[in-house]
Amino acid sequence: MLTKTNFKKYLESPIHLWLFMYRKDLLPQELLVVEGKQIDEGKEIDELSKGLFPDGFAIEGFGIKGFEATKQAIESGKTTLIQPTVMTDELTSRADMLVFNAESKKWNLYEVKSTTSVKRGEGLKRYENHIIDVAFQRICWEKAGIEIDKSYIIYVNKEFIRAGEVRAEFCDGDPSEGFFIKEDVTNDAREMMKEIWADIAGALNALKISGDTDPAVVFKKLCPNGALDFLRKLSPEAVTTLGTTVPEVRGEQICNAPAIKAELQKLVYPLYFFDYETYAPAIPFFDGFHPYQNMPFQYSVHIQENRGGPTTHKYFLAKEKENPIPALLKQMQEDLGEKGSVIVWYETFEKGRNKEMAVMHPEYALFLRAVNKKRMYDLMTIFKERLYRRNEFGKSSSLKVVAPVMVPELSYSELEIQEGMEASNGWLTLVNHTLPKEEEKALYENMLKYCERDTEVMVKILGILEKI
Repeated sequence: MLTKTNFKKYLESPIHLWLFMYRKDLLPQELLVVEGKQIDEGKEIDELSKGLFPDGFAIEGFGIKGFEATKQAIESGKTTLIQPTVMTDELTSRADMLVFNAESKKWNLYEVKSTTSVKRGEGLKRYENHIIDVAFQRICWEKAGIEIDKSYIIYVNKEFIRAGEVRAEFCDGDPSEGFFIKEDVTNDAREMMKEIWADIAGALNALKISGDTDPAVVFKKLCPNGALDFLRKLSPEAVTTLGTTVPEVRGEQICNAPAIKAELQKLVYPLYFFDYETYAPAIPFFDGFHPYQNMPFQYSVHIQENRGGPTTHKYFLAKEKENPIPALLKQMQEDLGEKGSVIVWYETFEKGRNKEMAVMHPEYALFLRAVNKKRMYDLMTIFKERLYRRNEFGKSSSLKVVAPVMVPELSYSELEIQEGMEASNGWLTLVNHTLPKEEEKALYENMLKYCERDTEVMVKILGILEKI
């Protein structure tokens, strides 16, 4: 049985669908974590969106049970169905809402998305196309004999600003009010239905390949032309198991010593090596925030008074589920003082958070603007502008790529938390206090170590550049 979610995996790469169904052990944890977070966010938005149809009848169950309940609701005269299920001989789907259109005597289909726009991806991003989601559902319902008239996508209003309880309302007028936006995609969905029939047939054939089959044989059959973009998401071991390889991306070997020296002369001591960790909930936790706005809950800063000298470490990590910004800004102003370069990696992110917090807390605006305009230095500039490159970097300037090459002794792999998504999810666990005390204490310490590693690595990288 092919679901809409698994069909989208097939569109990304046929081997993705087969691995997800039969060999999850070959998929990276990072990919599963991201998918899990997206599912959780989707559930939050789905739950809130039900309030848009207060008279809706909720269908219980999924699969056969859900489909039987859906048919019974229709037969009994229900006209607004919440999460109804449909099944055909090989396809199944669950709509967010079906609303009977008395004028056309057909049903209007509503698809709720946790994104802030309707995605219409093409090419390698076709699997992200929201119109395909709607088209797949329309095919399922119409194959089951239930006619669909209009199709709508409901998505999150990115301009919404929380002010009190978040209610299920459509944006109508003031863009900062109304959490949801509705868009009619009927014509687009009808056109898309014609395009995806062949893909559906291919996905069904992929599901028929036994899970006991050698993955290398499956890959060769499903991806005769390769699947380079998807393979790059897998571990080297998984790629080997699939009987293929990923060409190494070789970078250039560059060391422009005069230009590096000129860059470093811009630094003013003391130096503050700084990094935020943030959480971006779909439904804002606190007043004044937009949907998906990155909310800093943690920072790490290493302070170096003199060139090549020792550093002191300071940090902030919110422990409770309350707006962390006021306490963070108070301590941050004390820790960063009034002078000295604030060194970050990818300044767009830190500057963006500072601008947002300056608007929300004008009492700190002068401080934050001074950091952004007069004090911040992006250490990534030296790598992005090709003043220093190593073959091992490939084409990337990411800290997670540069650090293992330049500072291998400070590995992220030795940490319990190894990447930003884990830290972000860890914070929600921490402040919800769902763990036993000892485990919560360990989580707190592990979060401190992860954020500290980012700024510690920047100290080491600067030290190497200073010796060139």
